[in-house]
Amino acid sequence: MDSSYQKSILPNGLRVVTEHVPHVRSVSMGVWVEAGSRDETPEINGIFHFIEHMLFKGSRRRDARQIAESLESVGGGLNGFTSRERTCYQARILDEHLPLAIDVLSDLILHPRFDEQEIEKEKRVVQDEIRDLEDSPAEYIDERIIANVWRGNTLGLPIIGIPQTVAQFSQRGLRDQVVAFYRPDNTVVAAAGNLDHRGLVKEVQRLFRLPRSSDPIKRRSGLFQSSGQLSILPKKIKQLHVCLGGLAYPYAHDGKYALLVLNTVLGDGMSSRLFQNVRERKGLAYAVYSCLGLASDTGFFNIYMATDPSKSREVLKAVLRELDLLREDGLQGDELKHAKAQLKGRLMLGLESMGSRMMRLAQQELLLGMPLSLDETEARIDAVSAREVKKVAQELFQRQRLSLVAIGPIEKDFYTVEDLCDDS
Repeated sequence: MDSSYQKSILPNGLRVVTEHVPHVRSVSMGVWVEAGSRDETPEINGIFHFIEHMLFKGSRRRDARQIAESLESVGGGLNGFTSRERTCYQARILDEHLPLAIDVLSDLILHPRFDEQEIEKEKRVVQDEIRDLEDSPAEYIDERIIANVWRGNTLGLPIIGIPQTVAQFSQRGLRDQVVAFYRPDNTVVAAAGNLDHRGLVKEVQRLFRLPRSSDPIKRRSGLFQSSGQLSILPKKIKQLHVCLGGLAYPYAHDGKYALLVLNTVLGDGMSSRLFQNVRERKGLAYAVYSCLGLASDTGFFNIYMATDPSKSREVLKAVLRELDLLREDGLQGDELKHAKAQLKGRLMLGLESMGSRMMRLAQQELLLGMPLSLDETEARIDAVSAREVKKVAQELFQRQRLSLVAIGPIEKDFYTVEDLCDDS
């Protein structure tokens, strides 16, 4: 392990991982709890996102305004987000104020008020957030394609929940989930910047004083469907939004780096095949790209396109053709070389942000159990062969496994399974 990385496990099971970056004056710190929407049931869907909101509404020692002012008053900031597998509470602060950040984060995480009046107020806020999401096709379609690809599994549940479940949340229900999941053995504290590991560990051990739990947490799992699913959602808007997606690899899979190369070539950037061929040469879409989501035990790939409804069949056919070409012929010319350079360049540029370093460190601890040095990461990218990339395309880009979601001015039966499977 790189000497700039250090890891300690406290007696109660809480893990502390750090990266020392001596040439900066800032520190980015995150408290990561392994609790996300995949750990919910449909009846309480959205509760971890709601808990994240409520933790900023007041703690034992601070009200909402005092929490907001605590770090902003010294030039720093607090934030939080919830994903499908975890919740993160993060702080960005000058190195000299790191003890303050640890104090504030521990206070709001360990001692939330969950005031009943604030709960009712926040319910309305989150329900408005859900309605806003549904009114934004470009954002809402992401949730729908994931629900299709990961259907039958709690990973497919929306992170934010639905209005009906949010309406049922109670103070007791929130506290029950915090007791069950906000445990030291289910938590990672990650920090990157100008810091002293031993000093940070000492402060975390002093402030995050929770007993180790003897009951193991069982993450929800389930089978993932290998066949695709179509969802056509008619909506009176001008443009048509389409997502095409399918299952991919988990974060720690041996084929991960070949998958990253494949995605880069396919649709990650203006030089990608999708952008150049579908938008620039054929003019079939004003937005088209691909992206990945890699979880602990599975993954997904997604292709998004936004187009005029009159071009809807042409654009789908053109995108499917690009998948076929990668599956049948693999990479061409310098595509492998350029994709590797692109991935490594982005990796290096990300080092300029302490927030990016912290998130990378936490993600690798949570999903790999150890950090990968930059040299190790670059070596894994360099080791990818064109043959491996083609193998990934052949495995993932099978038409019968693709799911599709379309939102826009079309009829419910506009796209059919035959549209996906017909390669004529």
